[in-house]
Amino acid sequence: MLNFETAVYHRVEYHEFDAIVAEHLGFEDYEVVAHQEWCNDQQHIFDNITHPARFAYSQKSIQRVLDGERDARFNSAPSPDILLGALVAMDIIPPGNYIISVCW
Repeated sequence: MLNFETAVYHRVEYHEFDAIVAEHLGFEDYEVVAHQEWCNDQQHIFDNITHPARFAYSQKSIQRVLDGERDARFNSAPSPDILLGALVAMDIIPPGNYIISVCW
């Protein structure tokens, strides 16, 4: 018998993700597809995005985003999971599992 779990995912289109990141986190020219070098007809899964206080390893990165700092290595935005964590910390989106869908 196959063992599996059922999970709920919040699905968001890439351009909607770009817009909310720009609006609430101040990355005005943010484009997740370009930053992550994603291709058309893909879905990217981010599991268990919760309040950053629950995960010490991401808490510092998320706090930097909330403080308005930018990633000096790339002079751009951090990874989508960090941005999702910051949006959760700001109560803009609920904690949970996310799919960012790319299709143009």
